[in-house]
Amino acid sequence: MQAPDSREALRRPPICDSLAGMLSFNEARLMGHVGTVNPLQEGAPLRFTVATERSWKDRESGDVQKETEWHRVTVFQPPQRLVNRLAKGARVYVEGRIHHSKYQANGTERTGTEIVARAARVEVLTDAPDTPEPPPADQTWQARPPREDDDQPY
Repeated sequence: MQAPDSREALRRPPICDSLAGMLSFNEARLMGHVGTVNPLQEGAPLRFTVATERSWKDRESGDVQKETEWHRVTVFQPPQRLVNRLAKGARVYVEGRIHHSKYQANGTERTGTEIVARAARVEVLTDAPDTPEPPPADQTWQARPPREDDDQPY
């Protein structure tokens, strides 16, 4: 068998060739549990947090390690079905774009990262534990009272 030509060995995979015409893309996908849901105010975007978890086996100890990351999500013009079902502890799937911003807080410049999602790309997969039935579709949305069961990890 002949050794491959060094130029051929460094050749880009075919997927890169098919994407070469695209300038760039910014896409994020999350599946996790809802943490906090900011009360929705008319005309304002829906903002909530999602916890994702990864686990791995420690090479030295053999113990399973876990790490939770929190992501801020913003949805502009959320549909009523999403607003009604989104609650602490609910499992969600989110597709959106990563957005970085800078802002001033107490005289200090801070940076923030959030996932900006289109409403069509957010699905509530399972309801939160002890979530009451959503109101009928013809009923207008009303803010939920704050939950007192903070013993849930999400």
